[in-house]
Amino acid sequence: VETLCTTDDIIDTLEYHKKIKEDKSFKTRVLPSFRTDNLLLVRRTGYPHYIKKLAEVSDAEITDLEGLKAAVIKRLDFFCLNGCRFTDVGIPYFPDRIADEPSADDTFKKALAGAEISDAEYLGFIGNMYLFLAAEYKKRNLVMQMHLAVYRNANSNLFAALGADCGVDCVGDEISGTALIHMLDAINKNSGMPQTVIYTLNPSNAAQIASIAGAFPNVRCGAAWWFCDHKRGIREEMEITAENSSLGSFLGMLTDSRSFLSYARHDYFRRILCDMLGAFVENGEYDGGSVDELAARICYKNAKEAVENI
Repeated sequence: VETLCTTDDIIDTLEYHKKIKEDKSFKTRVLPSFRTDNLLLVRRTGYPHYIKKLAEVSDAEITDLEGLKAAVIKRLDFFCLNGCRFTDVGIPYFPDRIADEPSADDTFKKALAGAEISDAEYLGFIGNMYLFLAAEYKKRNLVMQMHLAVYRNANSNLFAALGADCGVDCVGDEISGTALIHMLDAINKNSGMPQTVIYTLNPSNAAQIASIAGAFPNVRCGAAWWFCDHKRGIREEMEITAENSSLGSFLGMLTDSRSFLSYARHDYFRRILCDMLGAFVENGEYDGGSVDELAARICYKNAKEAVENI
């Protein structure tokens, strides 16, 4: 393993990343990824306390949207200084609107005061932040990842008893393709698209999402995620990618199980890929002379280039 990218909240101190970097006997690079879920979930219990911690770690006063964005920029620069190459978000909402600055500012101030926030205000705030974040990612040449169609904490009794990330997450409703188009188009017009990878937990509109990705520069679909991360799901995702764009641009497997033991998943993926490519060659659907290079790009080279920013 040459490089391992972790998932880190934006207020994380990254102290262990620094210790690993200082250990010259450890050859694997361990890089942080900028995860914004807690930043965006303004209706979550404890959100004002989270913003207080963000203010502390960024040495900033956060009383309005302008202050919030300034603090986020500080954290983003801190992550980049520590080798960050990827960003991520995986919330159970996708914005169907983009609030202007005054409206998003009002929503944020409501969140700080613990006031009630409507669905429209919530989605508009997220849309405003997505536009802002994408522009900052573009400036720093970071890869923007979007994990879509997840439902968090489905079992409310378990969530109440055990807390966050223990209430059973599952496949969410398919997201609106129209909303995704409008968001990507707004980003593209505002700042230009950063390198972007889109994952869906609900496979029912995977082909639609692949066609949408093909409409914008620097956008591609990611690996079959979570409940789709099995033999049929992995093969289906690659077939959809091959049908709608270029299989050779696929970034291959990722592992988000937070377990070092799950490296075996990468071998599992490679076996499925090679079985699929071998069938293509045997059926005369692909040139056998270049299939090794195609497999190498999907399993290694594309991800390496994304990390090293080539």
